[in-house]
Amino acid sequence: MRGCHSRATAPRRRLSEAALHCVATLAGVKLAAAQYLEFFMQIEERNVGDVKVLDLKGKITLGEGDELLKDKVNSLVNQGSKKIILNLADVPYIDSAGLGEIVRTYTTVSRQGGSLKLLNLTKRITDLLSITKLLTVFETFESENDAVRSFSASAKV
Repeated sequence: MRGCHSRATAPRRRLSEAALHCVATLAGVKLAAAQYLEFFMQIEERNVGDVKVLDLKGKITLGEGDELLKDKVNSLVNQGSKKIILNLADVPYIDSAGLGEIVRTYTTVSRQGGSLKLLNLTKRITDLLSITKLLTVFETFESENDAVRSFSASAKV
């Protein structure tokens, strides 16, 4: 099989599409291209005025999204972005590594004089943040308009 390797990968690396194809092929499973993408967290970046909105899709877990989120937020901060919203509407699950990465991204943005806010939390994520007492740390919103407007409101205080 072309592109398949038996070499072990580093613990925090996610599987490439080629590796997923190899695993599926070895297991005798045929997956459509869209099904491969379900294994990966995806981030779509949008601008709403001077606010960066990151639409996250997929699980934020060890090896599946935590590094991608860190890299994306670090890139935005290095480019001078100070107002960032994480839209979690399409995030079905966050494990402890993913939660840790959200806290680290919050700290990274805050230390650079910026703000990171959370949008569209699912019940599961709201419960997780409540249990860990992180709901008291993050500003959370159910409306994108309210989240975007909150940056202006906090600047006036």
